[in-house]
Parts: sequence; C-alpha cells; structure tokens
Amino acid sequence: MKIDHTFPPGKHYRASILLLSIALIMGACSSGIKPSRVPMDDKTARYDRFLQALDKETTEAGVNNAAVGRLDGLAFLRADRFLCGLKDRVSTAAEKDLWIDWMRAEDAAARCGEILCLPAESRERLSRLAGVPPAADELADYAETAAAALLAARRKQPDFHEAVTAAMECPQVYETWMRAVGAYPLTALPVVYLTRKAHRRMSDWLSKPPGPIPPGSESVCYLPEKAPVLSEEEIGRILSASSDNALAVPRPDTVARRMLAENFAPTITQEISGDSDRFGTIQWRDKNIRVDEERSAIYWYCTNAFYRGKPVLQINYAVWYAARQGPKSPWLERGPLDGLTVRVTLDGSGRPVMADIMNNCGCYHFFVPAEGTIKRIKPQSFAIDAFSPMTLPSSFPENRLNVHVNADWHQVVGLTADPVPADGTICSLVPYETLEMLPTDNGGHASLFNTSGIAKESTRIEPYILFSMGIPKVGSMRQRGHHALTLVGRSYFSDPDLMDKNFEYNE
Repeated sequence: MKIDHTFPPGKHYRASILLLSIALIMGACSSGIKPSRVPMDDKTARYDRFLQALDKETTEAGVNNAAVGRLDGLAFLRADRFLCGLKDRVSTAAEKDLWIDWMRAEDAAARCGEILCLPAESRERLSRLAGVPPAADELADYAETAAAALLAARRKQPDFHEAVTAAMECPQVYETWMRAVGAYPLTALPVVYLTRKAHRRMSDWLSKPPGPIPPGSESVCYLPEKAPVLSEEEIGRILSASSDNALAVPRPDTVARRMLAENFAPTITQEISGDSDRFGTIQWRDKNIRVDEERSAIYWYCTNAFYRGKPVLQINYAVWYAARQGPKSPWLERGPLDGLTVRVTLDGSGRPVMADIMNNCGCYHFFVPAEGTIKRIKPQSFAIDAFSPMTLPSSFPENRLNVHVNADWHQVVGLTADPVPADGTICSLVPYETLEMLPTDNGGHASLFNTSGIAKESTRIEPYILFSMGIPKVGSMRQRGHHALTLVGRSYFSDPDLMDKNFEYNE
C-alpha cells in the first residue's frame, strides 16, 4: 500500500525552515513551583536524610539511571516520557493516585539498579546512616521503606497533585543553544537534502524482496528461543485484564510481559561479512565494553503510548553489535558499538497495528503500519514528515516478523513474515534493564550507559560535523528514553503521541 503524502516532500518545508531562525522550538514543560514541605516526625526526617544522601552518592559516583527522570524536590518519584504525557490527562482522584503510584514504582526500580552499581565505600556510608547491612538488597529495601513513608507524608498536602505536576519536566535531548550557535536554520538545509536522499535509498531497499547475499558474505537467521504460543484472543485477554485500572493503561505483570515479548519477538536475518555483524550479549571485560558474539541476545522492554488517543502497549527489541564498520557503512558513522531496535505496537485487542525501527543512535527511523491502518501522513511544521515506506507483511503475526539486516551498516533492507528455517541460530531474550546493571570483573556492577543516557565507549566523529543540529553526542548509541529521531525538528522515539502526531487513520 502506498501511503498518501497529502503535501509532497519539501513543499511546505521551504517556508517552515525560514521561520526556524526566529522560532527554535524549546519543547519543555517545566514549572518553577515546588511542593511545600510538611512537618516530619523524627523517623520520617531520618528517611528524608537517607534519600538525600543516596541521591548524593549516586550522583557523585556517576551511576544515576537516566532512563527515567527525577522530579525536583520529590526524591521518591520518577517519570518517563509517557508518565509526563499523562499529566494533562489525569483528572479524577483515582487517576492521579495511580499516576503517582506508577512514578513511585519507577523510582523504586531505578534505585535498585543504582544501589547495585554504587562502589562499596558508598554503600558503607549509606549503611551506617540507615543502620542496615551494606548489601545492595538491604539498602534497596530501606530506600523503599523511606520513599513510601515520604510519599505518605507528602500526600497529606492538599495541593500535592498540583505540586507533582509542577515539578515534572519532559526529558529533553535537543539543545537549543547548540542550534543557535551553529546557525541551525541554514545548516539544516543540506541535512534535509541528505535525509531525503537516505529515505529514497531505504524505500528502494524495502520496496522489493531482499536480494541475494553478496559473494564473500553469509546469511545467518537468528531465531528467538521460544516459539509463539499465544492466540490473538489470549493476547486480548491479557491486555484487557491489565488495562483494568483507573488510567485504562495496559500494564501486564512480569510473567505476562515476558510471554508477550516471546510471542512477538522478531527473527533477524543478518548478512555477515565480519565479526562485527554478529550481534550478541553486552559484557564488561577488563573495564571495557565487549559484545560476546557467541551468545546471541535480543534485549526487550515494554513501553506505553497512545494510538488513536487510547493507551496501548508496545514491545521493544534491541540488538547490539561490537561496531559499525566496513565498506557499506558511511565513514562518518563508523565507530565502536552499534545497534538496532524494532518496536511492535499492539492495539487493545492484541493486534499489531504498527512497527517502527531505528538504529540505537536514534537515526534511520521509519514506521511500518498494518495494511489499511493509515489514511495519510500528517505534514510537520519545522520538521521532516514521518517516513513510512511500507506496510507490515500480511502473514504477520501468524508468522514471525523477519527483519533482514545488511552487513557493516546494519540497516534494515527488508521485512518479511515467512515460516522460520529449522537451522537458524537460537538467541536469548534478555530484559533490557540488565544493560543498566551489568556485572563487572571486580564483582561490582556498572551500566552500559552514562548519566546522560549515552552508551559508554560509543564514540563517533558526527558531533563535529552535525553540532548545529542540537543533539549532544549525535551518532552515539543511546539508552531507552533518550533517542532523538530527527536531525531537523524535534522528535523522540519515546514520545507517547508519536503515532498520533504523524498519522491520520482510516476509520
């Protein structure tokens, strides 16, 4: 199906780019209001001091988990972009309470990983302050007790919900000052040209069946470890039951999430011309990041978004390569560590209605809607329209989605959904959060990512060339929640309204 671009590419952009010189979009949603403090008894005050000390230790040790953002003045709450997107959608007391409980759960999960990654001397200091053993699980339990007590105290404030909303800021990646210094309105013009050129090339790849493997290369089909077992009706029941909450947001439990992840995990047919084309398990070895190609792995996590204005579930699958290198990859994009993410969006009945794919730097993003879903692509002001070169194969999800990836560059060159071969290479499904607390050689733990959400050791020369696009460390691999999708305009992979902003749907 060819999707109708009501406005041909570029027609409306020329006027928009001129306005960028006087209208650099900030996109922030912050407020200076902070929650007022309430009187605390001695125990609650001690809990407050502990969380402040814990925040100080994690900041000084550089182990803050950037996947979710802290709320200023509310050390027991954290939010991702979806929770930020809910702030204007919650109205009843039940909705607000569930929204805040969800932020409390996000903070608890992040703190567990941060405490695990703290050096031993930091845990010793926190142990003395809390009066518990310095083991990570003991400190995490105490932190949870402290946070729960502080939340209970803050909830006594009559304006607490308003204070939470005021303290919330949508996480930002783009830096307006970089665009201003780099004369963005002018330097964006060649980037627009190159982006459209890349889109034409990708459209050519994806408009026809994947071609034969070049001489000297081989093709390996990576198969998820478990075959799909859920029917559409069973998937629908899981989503319906998990949406039975005040916000009507599908939030399956741990077991159900795993089952859904196994059910929709893609097959990856990889062209291989060198060792860096074999994706694998991320490890710390000799204080450096390594990809173990002998242990193939797909890292998965669930997110929520809005589709046709209603909350839906998404399953994200990320693979990691040791490097992007070789003759097929552009020279300026080459460097250590590379990756690819495939995301499947399910509607309320459990039917896949959209897939979208990007490299783990956030680049080369494109949408793949289900046949008959999209009426047209909405034109974007100050930006390039969404790229949607094809629709999902009609045999998906009855057959697994098969993602065909080229060598060196690791770009998707085809999507099929044929029966999987019997002789494929089995790969493990690994929870994404393990990347944020990987074991190290010395018995400790460390995240793959730094406190800005950038993968460590993932260096490129692109920041020197594309500085004016306003994305710090552009080209480096990024953590979930930190993927800027476009060099021109502002767009995020984790934007819960990404689909509704870009598409008008058929009835």
